[in-house]
Amino acid sequence: MRSRTGTATPSTPSGSAVLALLLALLLFPLPTASAASFRLDEPIYHSGDEFVYEGYTVELLNRLRATWEDDGDLLSVEVTASEELTVSHLGSEGCSILGWSGNCDRARISHSVNVTITWVENTTAFTNDTLNMSIVHTADHWNARGTHRYEKLASVTNTETYFSGGGEDNVLEHELRKTTQTERVGDWPDVVEVESYWDLEMTETSNVTERTRENKGPWAESWRDEVSTQQVAYRALNLTTVHYGVVNEKSHDTIIIRRDHLGDNLTFHDHFREEGFLARTEMYDGETLLLSTTLVEYSYYETEPHSVTSSSNWLLPTIIVGLVVLAIIAAGAAFAVVSSVPQARNPEQDE
Repeated sequence: MRSRTGTATPSTPSGSAVLALLLALLLFPLPTASAASFRLDEPIYHSGDEFVYEGYTVELLNRLRATWEDDGDLLSVEVTASEELTVSHLGSEGCSILGWSGNCDRARISHSVNVTITWVENTTAFTNDTLNMSIVHTADHWNARGTHRYEKLASVTNTETYFSGGGEDNVLEHELRKTTQTERVGDWPDVVEVESYWDLEMTETSNVTERTRENKGPWAESWRDEVSTQQVAYRALNLTTVHYGVVNEKSHDTIIIRRDHLGDNLTFHDHFREEGFLARTEMYDGETLLLSTTLVEYSYYETEPHSVTSSSNWLLPTIIVGLVVLAIIAAGAAFAVVSSVPQARNPEQDE
């Protein structure tokens, strides 16, 4: 077994503790590296390279808690099993994206979490006032080789909700499939350094299929097509150090690329290591932080020989754009299922 270029074992504190750590990272006064010594390289990915990001599970749990907290009877939303957001590189293969055909670098994105939601005793019609939920997300990403222009992302989010009540066991299932093909038009810089900037026009064409069913009955299915075009502005802001770990004992030296999606008022701060891969991404709606994910473990074998080697564009946000959108999709899928769960109060309490 070959050793990893860099590793950091993810910790497993409670959701509130992890959120506090993320906030501490954002507020911690960070030292900066020397601008003269930092230049963002183009990463060279190999089949088997893997990157693990913390933060998405925390945000998803926060969204689930927010769904019920106004009710006043919610006790807890507890994780019983989870896999952090992971990007695994699979080498290269032929692919077609919109009108383009050629070789593509392929990566797989995965995330899963099982949670148990508990309410105050005798305040719901659920047995033991408990509901269990499983959310599994997978996606395949293809990035065109030799051009920055094209990418494709095919994602599937499956949500299952289990509860007992009225003398029977129940399961609600929700499946969301979305394939997005993206074309970007504009000039890219040959070198990315502090104060580099460039602008692109991005068009996304998506096919969406959504299915739901109850207690293993027939599926109810709907589908739609979506097309959007917007301007995206990129700016290399400054150098900074991303701290992570239980007590911020580990760090990534990074350059921050600000990415403004002018059509939907979303701003991303993408923190890249000098090798060219992502260490952290933050998504903002105006001044409000919506999501923060940090690289906590990685396997990157750039210096070792491989039977399959692929050279990607330096701009890894082509993957992370998809990751951030998928975070919202997965949360939305969970909400769709949760909203259909009958949270009838206990008749005795209503009296």
